[in-house]
Formats: sequence, C-alpha cells, structure tokens
Amino acid sequence: MILKLSELADISLGTILTRVNAEPHDDAIEAETISMQEVSYYVGKTDIKGDVLYSKIKRSKIHFCEFTKINDIVLGLTSRSAMVIDCSRENKLIASNFLRIRIHDTNLLNPTYLCWLLNENQAIKNYFENSKQGTAAVSVLKTQYVREMMIEVISMDEQNKIANFYMKYLEKYRVDRRLAELNFTLNKIIINKYYKGENYNENK
Repeated sequence: MILKLSELADISLGTILTRVNAEPHDDAIEAETISMQEVSYYVGKTDIKGDVLYSKIKRSKIHFCEFTKINDIVLGLTSRSAMVIDCSRENKLIASNFLRIRIHDTNLLNPTYLCWLLNENQAIKNYFENSKQGTAAVSVLKTQYVREMMIEVISMDEQNKIANFYMKYLEKYRVDRRLAELNFTLNKIIINKYYKGENYNENK
C-alpha cells in the first residue's frame, strides 16, 4: 500500500521563534529546544551530542509553540535528517528549521521505519533533492512536497524488523566511530612519543 505522508501523519512547521521570544521584562519560561546538533548525533553524522539548547518564550505565547511528543519525528528542512522522539526528548520545543511529523496510527506506520525511509531510502533522497527551494548554499525542503511524499506502508512485521535493525545499526555505527576516534588519538600519542625519542613499549 502506498499513501501520501499527509494521509498518514499530521505535518507542521516548527515554532517561528521570533514571534514568541521573550524580552527581559516579559513573564517567560525556558524551554529545552531540539537542536541540529542533536539530530546530527542521532543519525551518526557527528560524535558530539552538543550542549542542551534552551529558548526563552513568552508565557502568553506558549500556545503558539510546537512541542514534541513521544513517537513524533522531527525533520530538518536544511539537513534533511530525521529523528524519532523518545521519552528523553519529549516536551522539547521545535523551532521552524524543523518539520514535526506526528503519525496518526502507529499500529499502521512504525515511526522508526518512517525515520529510516526519510534518512536512508534512496528514492526519498532523490525526491528530497528535487523538492528543495532556495540557493545552492542554503536550500530547504518544501513543506508541501513533504506532505505529498509517497510512503510505502508494508506489513507491521516487516516495518518492525527494519526499525529494530536500523536502531541497532545506528548504535553500532556510533560505537565504531567512537572506537576509530580513540584509536586515532592513541596512535597520535604513540607517534609523538617516538618522535620525541622516548622509549615506548606498545605491549604495555
């Protein structure tokens, strides 16, 4: 079964922060905010989680803000990288450099399977490339194109298998990258010791 994403999920642009940002004299709340660094870490593009990002929001404007719920997907409009929201990222503010995708029925469409499609499926990557707007230096996805994107809804058993494999793959990929980084650092230390003429026993 192939359906438009808009038939499977509610898709909204994140909060335009300039409309809700608090001034020093305002009654404000501090909202933890989804960051590009966080999404990049999730998909394995960086090993650095980054600092927690906060935004100060006028309390009177809170109803204009988009916040995450468990199983939401946030999709970067410039990075074109997607992340599934788990309990550790619930109730975070979503800024307007992201789309919020909220699946209507997670018994029909597994959020992690959809995230895998958005991040890894070549047909969807090609679709994204053809739907960008803006200059070559700063190009963004067209929201309407995301809504009209066709999604193959396979059996839940197959979706769950792909989702489980994808999460294990991401975790292994992050571990492998970290090990490679540590090995590179260790070799730099060894080389520097030899260069300085120090005796170094690699078997220690």
